[in-house]
Amino acid sequence: MHWLILLSLLASTTNLKTGSPASTMNGLAENALRRQLGGARVVRVNITPESNRSLGDFRSMQVTLDGFSADQLMGLAERADATQSMRALAHSNNRYLKPNQFGLGDILNGGDGIFGDILGGILGGGVLGAPAQGRIGNLALNATNFTYQGVQYDAMAFNLGEIKFDWSKALRGDFDIQSVRPGTLQLRLNANQAQRLVAPRLPSVRDVRLNFRNGQALLSGRTDVYGINIPFEVGGRLSVQANEVRADDIRLSVARLRLPSFVVDELMRSVNPLYDFDPQDKWPMLVNLNSADGGNDVLAMQGGLQWIGFNRRSTPVPTPTPRPSNPGDILGDIFGRR
Repeated sequence: MHWLILLSLLASTTNLKTGSPASTMNGLAENALRRQLGGARVVRVNITPESNRSLGDFRSMQVTLDGFSADQLMGLAERADATQSMRALAHSNNRYLKPNQFGLGDILNGGDGIFGDILGGILGGGVLGAPAQGRIGNLALNATNFTYQGVQYDAMAFNLGEIKFDWSKALRGDFDIQSVRPGTLQLRLNANQAQRLVAPRLPSVRDVRLNFRNGQALLSGRTDVYGINIPFEVGGRLSVQANEVRADDIRLSVARLRLPSFVVDELMRSVNPLYDFDPQDKWPMLVNLNSADGGNDVLAMQGGLQWIGFNRRSTPVPTPTPRPSNPGDILGDIFGRR
């Protein structure tokens, strides 16, 4: 999800004309984002170019989004899969994804009518004469009240350092990202939405309910034993491991329950992870969580962002050891307490 939104922000920069007033540049980027997201309540962009004559060179880009669906971007990724096999054959150096992976270049192709106006070479002289390298010195996003795959998210913020990419390729519909400096990510999710991710893994449990209190995750529900509904509750201390949020000691809590063995096995096997930023290990932007705080039925997560490239599946990534989360509201001054 974080990668899909970053993708849409990068795509919006190729619609910007050199020497335009700041308000004009911001308006063009905002219109591009609205088209990509399929509508949003709030879209605000503040772009600072490095100079009036520098095509594709931006000192900073700050974006505020509210009330949108990120699923529109996922649909583009799914359509890209159908054409990625041809691109993978043409680029055997693994710069692009393999056929069953996420193809950034295909998604940004201007020929499908969605990104045509953005990537159609409307930058004055078009592609000819464009610089070889594009750059965004700093990219900051603040998104609130958005949905992704049936889950409503309260807030997400990320801040990335310098991003370098091939500007001339971007104008033709391909983003050849050369480097991304590390950044930070924050995500806030309500318990009644997080339980939508957990409940489908527990077919033997009815009325699944997830709560976050005092740094712990509490899972409750009912199961049938010989026709009798038996309520139960299990819980564990929140911890983080790589890009996952987990409930520690959940096995000890489950082991004390007097429930059928198949229910106990299901709980032990399926509760964790409570949240996974990339369950299929396919995004080229890696999340390394530092903390996950649970209080007032809100899960607040914070971590670092690291660019590992499109050939992620062939690149071993070190896995940090599990560590407990720090107490307190990690989103602090950005979103405030609720």
